[in-house]
Amino acid sequence: TIYIAAKVDVVTNNAESLIAMDGASDFQLDAGDNSQFNFRARSTNLHGGLEGFVNYENIYYIYTYILDFDNNTASIYVNNSLISSVTSYNTALSATTTLYIGVNRGLNQMLNGKVAEVLIFNEALDSTNQTNVFNYLNDKWAIV
Repeated sequence: TIYIAAKVDVVTNNAESLIAMDGASDFQLDAGDNSQFNFRARSTNLHGGLEGFVNYENIYYIYTYILDFDNNTASIYVNNSLISSVTSYNTALSATTTLYIGVNRGLNQMLNGKVAEVLIFNEALDSTNQTNVFNYLNDKWAIV
């Protein structure tokens, strides 16, 4: 489970990425169409836009990415609300997996924004712990 408290100042290229992972569990949270950030998981072809987040610029959000290998799911949350989820996502992380913050997998598009805090857990958190971590970040950074 990965939590990122961040904001985007401006999008100048649709490949700008808040977070990306390269390797077997390839995914990216990027500005796919210059108007909203999109969650993309290569092995599942998931393309779920953050609908309703048209005015994302200059606003902090808490982004959560959960890989749940017990249930074979990958999910993205924004401000503790589920945005997109996919089942049959069973590609395990490996020693060759690289996590990028503020840049895309190709390392050629940097995020125009700010990352306040990143928290990484080595397991998929249950809903109670997800809420606890969200509340901690929200209280600390006064996001919502």
